[in-house]
Amino acid sequence: MKQPKEIVHIGQVEIRFLLDDKDTNNQMLLFESVFPPGAKVAAPPHYHQHVDEMGYVLEGILTITLDGKKIDFRPGESCFIPRGVVHHITNNTTKTAKALAMMTPALIGINYFKEMSALLNSGTIPDLQKIRETMLKNDTVPVVPDHQKAEIIAS
Repeated sequence: MKQPKEIVHIGQVEIRFLLDDKDTNNQMLLFESVFPPGAKVAAPPHYHQHVDEMGYVLEGILTITLDGKKIDFRPGESCFIPRGVVHHITNNTTKTAKALAMMTPALIGINYFKEMSALLNSGTIPDLQKIRETMLKNDTVPVVPDHQKAEIIAS
C-alpha cells in the first residue's frame, strides 16, 4: 500500500491519507482509518449532501450504522454510503480494525479532518457549535438521534 501523505488523529481514530483532491483533480479522497478497540468515529451520526462514500474493511470488524440499521462488516467486505444516507462507524470489539475509505468527489478534504482534530483533541471540552460549523462547511450534516431529540424537546 502507498505510504500515507499525511496522518491525522481524531479522537482515538488514526486517519492515513493516501490520495487527496490535488492527486485526483478533485475527484476522490482515499484514506485508511485505524480504529482501536471500542473506538467511535468522532463525528456524530451524519450525512453528506454532495459526496458518496465507500468503505472496505481490511482488518477487524466495524459496525456501520446506516439509516439507523447496524451492520457488522468484516475483512474483505465493503459498504457503499450514498449521499443523503445517515451513517456512523464504531469498533465495538476488543481488537483493532482498519478500513480503506473513498469519498467522491473530493469536496471533503484533509483540511476538514485537521480542523476536526484540532477541535476534538485540544484537551478541553469541545466547542459543539464550532464542530457543527466545521462539519456543515465541509458537506457533513450532523444528525441528532431520535432519543436525543426527545430529550431536547422535553428540556
